[in-house]
Amino acid sequence: MSDNPPSSDASAAAVTTDGVAKKKKKNKVRAVWIAFISRIVAQFVGAAATVVLGLIFLHKYQTTRSEASAEAARKTPVAEQLIIPARERREPGHTSLAVLPLANFSADPQKQEHVANAMTEALITALSQVRGLHVTSRTSSMQYKDVRKPLPEIARELGVVWILEGSVVVTEERIRVVAQLIDSATDEHIWAAMYDRQLRDALSVQAELASVIAREVDGAIVRGQRRSDESNVGEGSRRTLQNASQAIVGTSGRSRP
Repeated sequence: MSDNPPSSDASAAAVTTDGVAKKKKKNKVRAVWIAFISRIVAQFVGAAATVVLGLIFLHKYQTTRSEASAEAARKTPVAEQLIIPARERREPGHTSLAVLPLANFSADPQKQEHVANAMTEALITALSQVRGLHVTSRTSSMQYKDVRKPLPEIARELGVVWILEGSVVVTEERIRVVAQLIDSATDEHIWAAMYDRQLRDALSVQAELASVIAREVDGAIVRGQRRSDESNVGEGSRRTLQNASQAIVGTSGRSRP
């Protein structure tokens, strides 16, 4: 005669054991997910904290530097303070420019040399009147007449960022002036133009060309600086993201069990 109740008890025990195992597995999976989410949250919090601390440090550094500069200015005699702007003009990023002597490509260079020299001086004068543009003196620039050196080297010697060079061709009735603006940091043209005029009144033509070129050079420098600033902002953002990712990786490594 078979005994049915013990078989029922065994089935109930098996069901109970299976339920307990499933519950344990479910709890284990939940614990793994909670740990994973907690680790991700910790990484983001660590990265945010790193960025915030960096901004706070930068703000404090700039504030301290500004206060130190102001204190130094108060202690500096007036005569020395007047010299400081002239030094600052030679720092990278300022709108400092030198006009190199224009090359004379006329058929009779000796006869038309005075025209090239006069055009060079007219350009220096016109550009010196542009607000915010610091132009090297004619005496310093003319020392580089017929000098063969790389433009970045000349720019370093003159302490400028931009170089304006070009040429003059004079015939009996016409004058052609070519002007080229060079960024000394990259040794690349950022602007160039060629102007042809009837040579009826040499002085009027020189004044008119100098004014036109000065206006075009000023606009080209503004555009060049804007592109440079945008490039610097992009580079700064890239570095910030790189630092943040490094901070996340570092936080991830520290948070591993």
